[in-house]
Amino acid sequence: MSQVSRRNMKFRKVYTALALGAASTLALGIPGAAFSAPSAAPGGPSVALSEYKGVEAALPTHYAEPKPGAVKSFTIGFMNPSGGNQNLQAVQDAAQAETKRLGGRFIAKNDNVDINTQLNNFKQLLVQGADAILLYPLDPKALGPAIKQAKEKGVVVIGYDVTNQASDALPEGYVSQVMQGRDWQAWSMAKAMASAKPGGQIGLIGFAVPVPGIEYLVQRVKYWSEQMGLKVVGRQDNREDSAAGGKVAATALLGANPQLAGIIAYNDPSAAGAAAAARIAGRHISIVGMNGDDFGVQGVKKGTITATFQNDAVGQGVQGVIGAYDVLAGIKVPKAIVRPPSATITASTVKGVKSWSQQLAELGRSGD
Repeated sequence: MSQVSRRNMKFRKVYTALALGAASTLALGIPGAAFSAPSAAPGGPSVALSEYKGVEAALPTHYAEPKPGAVKSFTIGFMNPSGGNQNLQAVQDAAQAETKRLGGRFIAKNDNVDINTQLNNFKQLLVQGADAILLYPLDPKALGPAIKQAKEKGVVVIGYDVTNQASDALPEGYVSQVMQGRDWQAWSMAKAMASAKPGGQIGLIGFAVPVPGIEYLVQRVKYWSEQMGLKVVGRQDNREDSAAGGKVAATALLGANPQLAGIIAYNDPSAAGAAAAARIAGRHISIVGMNGDDFGVQGVKKGTITATFQNDAVGQGVQGVIGAYDVLAGIKVPKAIVRPPSATITASTVKGVKSWSQQLAELGRSGD
């Protein structure tokens, strides 16, 4: 097997998790169904996302407001790393709606979690006359020569989560990046757990494949948890990026730590698996996830997940297009902006949180 083939197999395995924090396949049945892991208190913990004061708080959250008509004709190329993924599809749909609002042409490509496919898609967009390309780089090194070619052609390249921290240098050819705020996410998750189980012993569920963004998220969850007085007593990794894998990881955490008060998981499917493990073990613990997709929302509604946080997929899609449009209009853009979690989802707030589909519908109406 060639080196590229091995790398492609790795990326196919991991990119459900990258969604950026995407919804994974639920191997244990219907999302949110048949599990029972009670929250610590009626209504769930309270987390005000605006109270975050970490390193990402100083980053801008928007590019400059675009002026329709400033660019007479333009084409946006959008490269979806995993077509069909709910979170990533919402980003794509929002980008398409904003492109339409600004009067541009939109071309979408599905990279199918494959490095070679992504590279070919990138080259096709250059041939098809894209003025700007938005992408999640699967392998920055493999894309390097193509992105250099785009720069030489004057094509604007904006990436999503290209680096873990805004202070890290962007690879050559990228004009800017839209970050989802891994440190902001980590603070939010730790805050929810500290509210639910103050001073308690907690375990973490990470991902067995060392995806940089997810690994950074788990590291920051540990940091913030300890800063808030929680005791991190163990970590187990989900080897399948599924609820079944989360169940195995949580079972190990529960078995090794009889005083465990809670589990923070890197995504909602892992949190659901943890809930199943807790139910089987007869343990009442708090469980916090991340994403706020339909899977996570149903878990909160059914009491299987104590709290989760909605990824701002719609905002990420809109801002990616605005950033590209600004550059085409001759406006200087920051090296990075952040679109942190848009909502805290607990038993007391879940009914009031708008789904991505609802947000997209509103975006469509505003662009009519």
